[in-house]
Amino acid sequence: MEKHRYTRAELETINVHNLRKLLKNEFLGVPGSKSKSVMIDEILDIQGAAVTPSRTGTNSRPTSDFMQVPKQTAQALDTLFAEMQKRLESANDFSRARLREVTEKTNSVEVVGIIDIVQDNYGKFITHKVSGGKKLGDIYIPKQFVRYYGLRSGDEIKAIVVPLASQGAYGLTSVSLINGKSYKLNDENVNFPSLEKYYPAEKLRLSSSGRLQPFYRMADLFCLMGKGQRAIVQLPENANVIAFSNDLICAMNEAEMYTVSLLLDCRPEDVTYLRQSSSQVYYTDFEDDVLKCRERVRQAFDRAYRLAESGKDVGILLNSLDFLQASLPQDTADGEIKKLLKSVGSTKEHGSLTLIALTVGESGRAVFDKYSGMCNLRAVARTGAYGELALSVGESFASTARAVFGVRPFEDKARFALATKAVTEESFYALPFDTSDKSLAKAVDEIVGK
Repeated sequence: MEKHRYTRAELETINVHNLRKLLKNEFLGVPGSKSKSVMIDEILDIQGAAVTPSRTGTNSRPTSDFMQVPKQTAQALDTLFAEMQKRLESANDFSRARLREVTEKTNSVEVVGIIDIVQDNYGKFITHKVSGGKKLGDIYIPKQFVRYYGLRSGDEIKAIVVPLASQGAYGLTSVSLINGKSYKLNDENVNFPSLEKYYPAEKLRLSSSGRLQPFYRMADLFCLMGKGQRAIVQLPENANVIAFSNDLICAMNEAEMYTVSLLLDCRPEDVTYLRQSSSQVYYTDFEDDVLKCRERVRQAFDRAYRLAESGKDVGILLNSLDFLQASLPQDTADGEIKKLLKSVGSTKEHGSLTLIALTVGESGRAVFDKYSGMCNLRAVARTGAYGELALSVGESFASTARAVFGVRPFEDKARFALATKAVTEESFYALPFDTSDKSLAKAVDEIVGK
Protein backbone atom coordinates (compact mmCIF):
# COMPACT_ATOMS: atom_id res chain seq x y z
CA MET A 1 0.00 0.00 0.00
CA GLU A 2 1.37 3.37 -1.03
CA LYS A 3 2.32 5.66 1.83
CA HIS A 4 0.26 8.82 2.29
CA ARG A 5 1.95 11.91 0.82
CA TYR A 6 1.69 14.86 3.16
CA THR A 7 1.24 18.44 2.03
CA ARG A 8 2.77 21.45 3.76
CA ALA A 9 -0.67 22.57 4.95
CA GLU A 10 -1.26 19.18 6.61
CA LEU A 11 2.14 19.17 8.28
CA GLU A 12 1.66 22.70 9.62
CA THR A 13 -1.40 21.51 11.58
CA ILE A 14 0.58 18.78 13.39
CA ASN A 15 2.17 19.78 16.69
CA VAL A 16 5.93 19.49 17.23
CA HIS A 17 5.74 16.33 19.37
CA ASN A 18 3.68 14.38 16.83
CA LEU A 19 5.79 15.74 13.98
CA ARG A 20 8.91 14.30 15.61
CA LYS A 21 7.21 10.92 15.95
CA LEU A 22 6.11 11.06 12.31
CA LEU A 23 9.62 11.86 11.07
CA LYS A 24 11.13 9.10 13.22
CA ASN A 25 8.61 6.34 12.43
CA GLU A 26 7.71 6.98 8.78
CA PHE A 27 10.77 8.76 7.35
CA LEU A 28 14.56 8.48 7.53
CA GLY A 29 15.94 10.63 10.28
CA VAL A 30 16.10 11.15 14.02
CA PRO A 31 14.61 14.60 14.59
CA GLY A 32 16.15 15.39 17.97
CA SER A 33 15.77 19.10 18.73
CA LYS A 34 15.14 20.26 15.19
CA SER A 35 12.63 23.05 14.72
CA LYS A 36 9.20 22.41 13.26
CA SER A 37 9.94 24.20 9.99
CA VAL A 38 13.13 22.18 9.43
CA MET A 39 11.32 18.87 10.04
CA ILE A 40 8.55 19.88 7.61
CA ASP A 41 11.16 20.72 4.96
CA GLU A 42 12.87 17.35 5.46
CA ILE A 43 9.61 15.40 5.11
CA LEU A 44 8.63 17.27 1.96
CA ASP A 45 12.14 16.86 0.58
CA ILE A 46 12.04 13.08 1.11
CA GLN A 47 8.67 12.91 -0.61
CA GLY A 48 10.10 14.77 -3.59
CA ALA A 49 7.99 17.89 -3.03
CA ALA A 50 9.19 21.43 -3.48
CA VAL A 51 10.90 22.74 -0.37
CA THR A 52 12.16 26.02 0.88
CA PRO A 53 15.95 26.60 1.17
CA SER A 54 17.64 24.71 3.98
CA ARG A 55 18.31 26.55 7.22
CA THR A 56 21.35 24.48 8.09
CA GLY A 57 23.83 26.62 6.18
CA THR A 58 23.66 24.73 2.87
CA ASN A 59 21.62 27.17 0.82
CA SER A 60 22.10 26.74 -2.89
CA ARG A 61 24.10 29.26 -4.87
CA PRO A 62 24.07 30.25 -8.53
CA THR A 63 26.80 28.20 -10.14
CA SER A 64 28.57 28.02 -13.45
CA ASP A 65 27.93 25.27 -15.99
CA PHE A 66 30.84 23.09 -14.93
CA MET A 67 29.21 22.58 -11.50
CA GLN A 68 25.71 21.69 -12.70
CA VAL A 69 24.37 18.26 -11.74
CA PRO A 70 23.10 16.45 -14.86
CA LYS A 71 19.34 15.84 -14.76
CA GLN A 72 19.68 12.06 -15.21
CA THR A 73 22.27 11.91 -12.42
CA ALA A 74 19.97 13.85 -10.09
CA GLN A 75 17.16 11.41 -10.83
CA ALA A 76 19.49 8.47 -10.18
CA LEU A 77 20.49 9.96 -6.84
CA ASP A 78 16.87 10.34 -5.79
CA THR A 79 16.21 6.73 -6.85
CA LEU A 80 19.22 5.56 -4.84
CA PHE A 81 18.00 7.36 -1.74
CA ALA A 82 14.46 5.97 -2.19
CA GLU A 83 15.87 2.42 -2.45
CA MET A 84 17.87 2.88 0.74
CA GLN A 85 14.82 4.26 2.54
CA LYS A 86 12.73 1.27 1.41
CA ARG A 87 15.32 -1.20 2.70
CA LEU A 88 15.47 0.55 6.04
CA GLU A 89 11.69 0.64 6.39
CA SER A 90 11.43 -3.09 5.66
CA ALA A 91 13.99 -3.76 8.39
CA ASN A 92 12.19 -1.33 10.74
CA ASP A 93 15.58 -0.11 11.94
CA PHE A 94 16.71 3.47 11.43
CA SER A 95 20.09 3.29 13.15
CA ARG A 96 23.24 4.47 11.38
CA ALA A 97 24.77 1.02 11.83
CA ARG A 98 21.87 -0.44 9.85
CA LEU A 99 22.22 2.31 7.27
CA ARG A 100 25.82 1.27 6.59
CA GLU A 101 24.90 -2.41 6.56
CA VAL A 102 22.19 -2.15 3.92
CA THR A 103 24.24 0.15 1.63
CA GLU A 104 27.62 -1.60 1.63
CA LYS A 105 27.61 -3.70 -1.53
CA THR A 106 30.31 -5.65 -3.27
CA ASN A 107 30.94 -2.74 -5.67
CA SER A 108 30.99 -0.02 -2.99
CA VAL A 109 34.10 2.14 -2.58
CA GLU A 110 35.42 4.10 0.40
CA VAL A 111 36.35 7.70 -0.45
CA VAL A 112 37.87 10.62 1.43
CA GLY A 113 37.49 14.05 -0.12
CA ILE A 114 36.36 17.66 0.01
CA ILE A 115 32.85 18.50 -1.09
CA ASP A 116 31.02 21.47 -2.54
CA ILE A 117 27.30 22.15 -2.37
CA VAL A 118 25.94 22.90 -5.84
CA GLN A 119 22.51 23.96 -7.08
CA ASP A 120 19.34 22.60 -5.42
CA ASN A 121 21.42 21.54 -2.38
CA TYR A 122 23.05 18.58 -4.15
CA GLY A 123 26.64 17.92 -3.15
CA LYS A 124 29.67 17.06 -5.25
CA PHE A 125 33.22 15.95 -4.46
CA ILE A 126 35.70 18.46 -5.87
CA THR A 127 38.78 16.50 -4.72
CA HIS A 128 38.90 12.92 -3.47
CA LYS A 129 41.17 9.98 -2.71
CA VAL A 130 40.03 6.39 -3.10
CA SER A 131 41.29 3.41 -1.11
CA GLY A 132 43.06 0.87 -3.29
CA GLY A 133 44.11 3.42 -5.92
CA LYS A 134 40.93 3.00 -7.95
CA LYS A 135 40.00 5.95 -10.18
CA LEU A 136 36.45 7.26 -10.02
CA GLY A 137 34.53 9.78 -12.06
CA ASP A 138 32.20 12.40 -10.63
CA ILE A 139 30.86 11.65 -7.14
CA TYR A 140 27.55 13.24 -6.17
CA ILE A 141 25.74 13.51 -2.83
CA PRO A 142 21.91 13.35 -2.65
CA LYS A 143 20.36 16.51 -1.25
CA GLN A 144 18.68 14.41 1.45
CA PHE A 145 22.14 13.49 2.76
CA VAL A 146 23.22 17.13 2.67
CA ARG A 147 20.31 17.94 4.96
CA TYR A 148 20.57 14.84 7.14
CA TYR A 149 24.27 15.29 7.93
CA GLY A 150 24.25 19.13 7.79
CA LEU A 151 27.03 19.12 5.18
CA ARG A 152 28.58 22.40 4.02
CA SER A 153 30.91 23.43 1.25
CA GLY A 154 34.52 22.79 2.24
CA ASP A 155 33.80 19.82 4.51
CA GLU A 156 36.17 16.86 4.22
CA ILE A 157 34.20 13.64 4.56
CA LYS A 158 34.94 9.93 4.63
CA ALA A 159 32.12 8.02 2.98
CA ILE A 160 30.94 4.94 1.08
CA VAL A 161 29.91 5.48 -2.56
CA VAL A 162 28.34 3.16 -5.16
CA PRO A 163 28.08 3.50 -8.95
CA LEU A 164 24.85 4.94 -10.33
CA ALA A 165 23.23 2.69 -12.92
CA SER A 166 24.20 3.64 -16.50
CA GLN A 167 25.30 7.10 -15.41
CA GLY A 168 29.10 6.84 -15.35
CA ALA A 169 29.03 8.58 -11.96
CA TYR A 170 28.94 7.58 -8.28
CA GLY A 171 26.51 8.36 -5.49
CA LEU A 172 27.17 8.61 -1.76
CA THR A 173 25.34 6.16 0.51
CA SER A 174 26.78 6.72 4.01
CA VAL A 175 29.15 9.05 5.87
CA SER A 176 31.47 7.95 8.68
CA LEU A 177 33.66 11.01 9.32
CA ILE A 178 33.14 14.76 8.81
CA ASN A 179 36.31 16.88 9.07
CA GLY A 180 38.05 14.03 10.85
CA LYS A 181 35.39 13.63 13.53
CA SER A 182 32.59 11.14 14.00
CA TYR A 183 29.24 12.47 12.90
CA LYS A 184 26.95 13.49 15.76
CA LEU A 185 23.35 14.36 15.08
CA ASN A 186 22.28 17.97 15.73
CA ASP A 187 25.80 19.30 16.26
CA GLU A 188 25.78 23.08 15.91
CA ASN A 189 27.75 24.36 12.93
CA VAL A 190 30.14 27.20 13.71
CA ASN A 191 30.27 29.91 11.05
CA PHE A 192 33.83 31.29 11.05
CA PRO A 193 33.12 34.63 9.27
CA SER A 194 30.61 35.57 12.00
CA LEU A 195 32.95 34.78 14.94
CA GLU A 196 34.51 37.60 16.96
CA LYS A 197 37.97 38.50 15.71
CA TYR A 198 40.95 39.46 17.88
CA TYR A 199 44.46 40.80 17.34
CA PRO A 200 46.94 38.13 16.17
CA ALA A 201 48.42 36.40 19.19
CA GLU A 202 51.35 34.65 17.53
CA LYS A 203 54.06 36.12 15.34
CA LEU A 204 54.63 34.77 11.84
CA ARG A 205 58.30 35.03 10.92
CA LEU A 206 59.10 35.40 7.22
CA SER A 207 62.91 35.22 7.22
CA SER A 208 64.83 32.04 7.93
CA SER A 209 68.13 30.42 7.02
CA GLY A 210 66.77 29.84 3.53
CA ARG A 211 65.23 33.30 3.06
CA LEU A 212 67.79 36.00 3.84
CA GLN A 213 66.73 38.46 1.13
CA PRO A 214 66.27 42.08 2.23
CA PHE A 215 62.46 41.97 1.89
CA TYR A 216 61.92 39.21 4.45
CA ARG A 217 64.55 40.48 6.89
CA MET A 218 63.17 44.02 6.82
CA ALA A 219 59.60 42.76 7.13
CA ASP A 220 60.46 40.84 10.31
CA LEU A 221 62.03 44.00 11.78
CA PHE A 222 59.61 46.73 10.77
CA CYS A 223 56.47 45.11 9.33
CA LEU A 224 55.62 42.30 11.73
CA MET A 225 53.10 39.70 10.61
CA GLY A 226 50.99 37.44 12.81
CA LYS A 227 48.53 34.57 12.50
CA GLY A 228 45.15 36.05 11.65
CA GLN A 229 46.50 39.04 9.69
CA ARG A 230 44.90 40.61 6.61
CA ALA A 231 47.98 41.41 4.54
CA ILE A 232 48.17 43.04 1.11
CA VAL A 233 51.48 43.11 -0.76
CA GLN A 234 52.29 45.22 -3.83
CA LEU A 235 54.96 43.66 -6.08
CA PRO A 236 56.80 45.33 -8.97
CA GLU A 237 56.05 44.29 -12.54
CA ASN A 238 59.29 42.37 -13.02
CA ALA A 239 59.07 40.40 -9.75
CA ASN A 240 59.23 36.61 -9.71
CA VAL A 241 55.74 36.29 -8.21
CA ILE A 242 55.69 32.48 -8.03
CA ALA A 243 59.04 32.25 -6.21
CA PHE A 244 57.88 34.96 -3.81
CA SER A 245 54.60 33.09 -3.25
CA ASN A 246 56.51 29.88 -2.52
CA ASP A 247 58.63 31.67 0.09
CA LEU A 248 55.52 32.96 1.86
CA ILE A 249 53.95 29.49 1.83
CA CYS A 250 57.13 27.94 3.24
CA ALA A 251 57.15 30.54 6.03
CA MET A 252 53.58 29.60 6.94
CA ASN A 253 54.47 25.90 6.82
CA GLU A 254 57.30 26.52 9.29
CA ALA A 255 54.76 28.21 11.57
CA GLU A 256 52.70 24.97 11.46
CA MET A 257 49.86 26.47 9.45
CA TYR A 258 47.61 24.73 6.93
CA THR A 259 48.35 26.55 3.64
CA VAL A 260 45.83 27.13 0.85
CA SER A 261 47.16 28.56 -2.41
CA LEU A 262 44.58 30.37 -4.53
CA LEU A 263 46.10 30.95 -7.99
CA LEU A 264 44.05 32.85 -10.56
CA ASP A 265 44.90 32.90 -14.29
CA CYS A 266 48.11 30.96 -13.72
CA ARG A 267 50.29 28.67 -15.81
CA PRO A 268 50.14 24.87 -15.34
CA GLU A 269 53.80 24.65 -14.31
CA ASP A 270 53.19 27.24 -11.57
CA VAL A 271 50.50 25.00 -10.09
CA THR A 272 52.83 21.99 -10.14
CA TYR A 273 55.58 24.01 -8.44
CA LEU A 274 53.41 25.39 -5.62
CA ARG A 275 51.79 22.01 -4.97
CA GLN A 276 55.11 20.85 -3.56
CA SER A 277 54.88 23.31 -0.66
CA SER A 278 51.13 24.04 -0.30
CA SER A 279 48.74 21.88 1.70
CA GLN A 280 46.11 22.50 -0.97
CA VAL A 281 45.93 24.42 -4.25
CA TYR A 282 42.87 25.96 -5.92
CA TYR A 283 43.57 27.45 -9.33
CA THR A 284 42.30 28.63 -12.70
CA ASP A 285 44.41 28.81 -15.84
CA PHE A 286 44.24 31.02 -18.91
CA GLU A 287 41.59 28.79 -20.53
CA ASP A 288 39.04 29.15 -17.69
CA ASP A 289 36.28 31.75 -17.67
CA VAL A 290 35.49 34.26 -14.92
CA LEU A 291 32.67 32.09 -13.56
CA LYS A 292 35.12 29.34 -12.71
CA CYS A 293 37.39 31.93 -11.11
CA ARG A 294 34.60 32.97 -8.73
CA GLU A 295 33.83 29.32 -7.94
CA ARG A 296 37.46 28.56 -7.07
CA VAL A 297 37.66 31.59 -4.76
CA ARG A 298 34.50 30.53 -2.94
CA GLN A 299 35.68 26.92 -2.63
CA ALA A 300 39.10 27.96 -1.28
CA PHE A 301 37.60 30.23 1.38
CA ASP A 302 34.91 27.69 2.32
CA ARG A 303 37.61 25.08 2.87
CA ALA A 304 39.65 27.54 4.95
CA TYR A 305 36.58 28.39 7.07
CA ARG A 306 35.90 24.72 7.86
CA LEU A 307 39.53 24.17 8.89
CA ALA A 308 39.64 27.30 11.07
CA GLU A 309 36.36 26.28 12.71
CA SER A 310 37.98 22.99 13.73
CA GLY A 311 40.79 24.87 15.52
CA LYS A 312 43.52 24.97 12.88
CA ASP A 313 45.65 27.97 11.89
CA VAL A 314 45.08 28.46 8.17
CA GLY A 315 46.90 30.70 5.70
CA ILE A 316 45.55 31.68 2.27
CA LEU A 317 47.87 33.06 -0.40
CA LEU A 318 45.81 34.90 -3.03
CA ASN A 319 47.56 35.53 -6.34
CA SER A 320 46.30 37.98 -7.37
CA LEU A 321 43.78 40.41 -5.89
CA ASP A 322 43.71 42.63 -8.99
CA PHE A 323 42.71 39.68 -11.20
CA LEU A 324 40.00 38.71 -8.71
CA GLN A 325 38.52 42.21 -8.82
CA ALA A 326 38.54 42.14 -12.65
CA SER A 327 36.73 38.77 -12.69
CA LEU A 328 33.87 39.91 -10.43
CA PRO A 329 30.85 41.90 -11.68
CA GLN A 330 31.63 45.59 -11.56
CA ASP A 331 28.65 46.45 -9.36
CA THR A 332 29.34 43.73 -6.73
CA ALA A 333 33.16 43.37 -6.83
CA ASP A 334 33.81 45.89 -4.07
CA GLY A 335 31.29 44.33 -1.68
CA GLU A 336 32.47 40.76 -2.28
CA ILE A 337 36.14 41.59 -1.71
CA LYS A 338 35.32 43.52 1.47
CA LYS A 339 33.30 40.52 2.68
CA LEU A 340 36.30 38.21 2.16
CA LEU A 341 38.62 40.62 3.99
CA LYS A 342 36.18 40.97 6.87
CA SER A 343 36.01 37.20 7.37
CA VAL A 344 39.77 36.93 8.01
CA GLY A 345 41.12 37.09 11.55
CA SER A 346 42.13 35.32 14.74
CA THR A 347 39.63 33.81 17.21
CA LYS A 348 39.95 32.60 20.80
CA GLU A 349 37.85 29.42 20.88
CA HIS A 350 38.70 28.30 17.34
CA GLY A 351 41.57 28.71 14.87
CA SER A 352 42.84 31.63 12.83
CA LEU A 353 42.67 32.57 9.17
CA THR A 354 45.51 34.58 7.62
CA LEU A 355 45.23 36.15 4.16
CA ILE A 356 48.16 37.37 2.09
CA ALA A 357 46.79 39.02 -1.06
CA LEU A 358 49.22 39.98 -3.82
CA THR A 359 48.85 42.77 -6.39
CA VAL A 360 51.31 43.13 -9.25
CA GLY A 361 52.56 46.08 -11.31
CA GLU A 362 50.95 49.39 -12.09
CA SER A 363 47.60 47.77 -12.85
CA GLY A 364 47.52 46.32 -9.35
CA ARG A 365 48.58 49.54 -7.63
CA ALA A 366 45.08 51.03 -7.83
CA VAL A 367 43.65 47.86 -6.24
CA PHE A 368 46.36 48.00 -3.56
CA ASP A 369 45.56 51.63 -2.70
CA LYS A 370 41.84 50.90 -2.61
CA TYR A 371 41.92 47.95 -0.19
CA SER A 372 45.09 48.55 1.85
CA GLY A 373 43.09 50.60 4.36
CA MET A 374 40.93 47.54 5.13
CA CYS A 375 43.99 45.39 5.85
CA ASN A 376 46.03 45.49 9.06
CA LEU A 377 49.27 44.93 7.17
CA ARG A 378 50.41 46.52 3.94
CA ALA A 379 53.78 45.93 2.29
CA VAL A 380 55.27 47.50 -0.84
CA ALA A 381 58.15 45.71 -2.53
CA ARG A 382 60.56 47.33 -4.93
CA THR A 383 63.48 46.04 -6.93
CA GLY A 384 66.90 46.48 -5.34
CA ALA A 385 70.19 47.33 -7.02
CA TYR A 386 70.85 43.69 -7.91
CA GLY A 387 67.30 42.77 -8.91
CA GLU A 388 66.31 41.39 -5.51
CA LEU A 389 63.05 42.37 -3.81
CA ALA A 390 63.34 44.94 -1.04
CA LEU A 391 60.73 46.25 1.37
CA SER A 392 59.81 49.92 1.01
CA VAL A 393 59.77 50.82 4.69
CA GLY A 394 58.16 54.22 4.19
CA GLU A 395 55.08 52.70 2.51
CA SER A 396 54.80 49.51 4.57
CA PHE A 397 53.32 49.05 8.03
CA ALA A 398 51.50 46.58 10.27
CA SER A 399 48.89 48.25 12.46
CA THR A 400 48.71 45.34 14.91
CA ALA A 401 52.47 45.01 15.51
CA ARG A 402 52.86 47.43 18.42
CA ALA A 403 49.64 46.41 20.20
CA VAL A 404 50.31 42.69 20.10
CA PHE A 405 53.92 41.71 19.51
CA GLY A 406 55.52 44.80 21.01
CA VAL A 407 58.13 46.94 19.30
CA ARG A 408 61.57 47.03 20.87
CA PRO A 409 63.15 50.46 21.61
CA PHE A 410 65.95 50.12 19.08
CA GLU A 411 63.43 49.21 16.38
CA ASP A 412 61.52 52.41 17.18
CA LYS A 413 64.76 54.33 16.85
CA ALA A 414 65.54 52.71 13.52
CA ARG A 415 62.00 53.34 12.31
CA PHE A 416 62.33 57.04 13.21
CA ALA A 417 65.69 57.31 11.44
CA LEU A 418 64.20 55.88 8.25
CA ALA A 419 61.12 58.10 8.44
CA THR A 420 63.23 61.25 8.78
CA LYS A 421 65.59 60.05 6.03
CA ALA A 422 68.50 60.27 8.47
CA VAL A 423 69.75 57.05 6.91
CA THR A 424 68.88 55.10 3.77
CA GLU A 425 67.03 51.82 3.63
CA GLU A 426 70.05 50.22 1.96
CA SER A 427 72.01 50.72 5.20
CA PHE A 428 69.68 48.36 6.99
CA TYR A 429 70.24 45.53 4.55
CA ALA A 430 73.54 44.90 6.29
CA LEU A 431 71.85 44.11 9.60
CA PRO A 432 73.01 40.76 11.05
CA PHE A 433 70.60 37.86 10.70
CA ASP A 434 70.94 37.11 14.40
CA THR A 435 67.74 38.60 15.85
CA SER A 436 68.80 38.57 19.51
CA ASP A 437 68.21 41.94 21.14
CA LYS A 438 71.86 42.59 22.05
CA SER A 439 73.49 42.10 18.64
CA LEU A 440 70.66 43.69 16.68
CA ALA A 441 70.43 46.69 18.99
CA LYS A 442 74.15 47.28 18.60
CA ALA A 443 73.91 47.07 14.80
CA VAL A 444 71.04 49.55 14.74
CA ASP A 445 72.97 51.95 16.97
CA GLU A 446 75.91 51.86 14.58
CA ILE A 447 73.75 52.52 11.53
CA VAL A 448 71.76 55.34 13.12
CA GLY A 449 75.02 56.85 14.25
CA LYS A 450 74.59 56.99 18.00
